[in-house]
Amino acid sequence: MLFRSLLDIKVSGTVSVFNDDSSIPAWAQESIYALSSNGILSGTGMGYASPFTEVTRDQAATMLCAVLSYEK
Repeated sequence: MLFRSLLDIKVSGTVSVFNDDSSIPAWAQESIYALSSNGILSGTGMGYASPFTEVTRDQAATMLCAVLSYEK
């Protein structure tokens, strides 16, 4: 949510549906879909968002690099 808010990122193009969409809280869906459709968030692999899994340092660094290189 922080990245999406800071950069005013909106959903663009096609939103990929995660296999565990039903477990993504309603308040987080818009942010997850916006970050996903802009290539900043890709889930944990095999089509899962895994919204309740802790983010590793590697995942956080990958997202931060994607945010820093994000262009509207």
